[in-house]
Amino acid sequence: MDVNAILGLFTWSDEPDYAHRELDVEVSRWGVVGNPNAQFVVQPFTVPQNIVRFEVPETLAESVHTILWTAEIVRMDSRTPDGRIIKAHEFASGIPRAGGERARINLWLLGGRPPASGKPLEVIVESFEFVRPR
Repeated sequence: MDVNAILGLFTWSDEPDYAHRELDVEVSRWGVVGNPNAQFVVQPFTVPQNIVRFEVPETLAESVHTILWTAEIVRMDSRTPDGRIIKAHEFASGIPRAGGERARINLWLLGGRPPASGKPLEVIVESFEFVRPR
């Protein structure tokens, strides 16, 4: 990913309750070369225990990301296509209550800056599944 690009895989509610019920897997260096290139977040990100930064290997052309959200925990993981864990983390506090959220995906440029590489950006989503608890 370009240093100025952000790929967001997240839940969102237009209602402001529980920080819009936003849970994020984000792939980005946030404009800083050398920053870890991914993070798991339970919003608000300003609470230190709500954000975990890590590195997805640059040589990895594909990755798989999962968010498991229950009333008690949010478990997020990133894996290689063959299932090896890159990073897994379980959040046990600040868990939003479910209610009206939708899954979203976005690809954007930090501050509207152009890609530092000067090349077009592309992300291919091979599959996606959003399952609501019964």
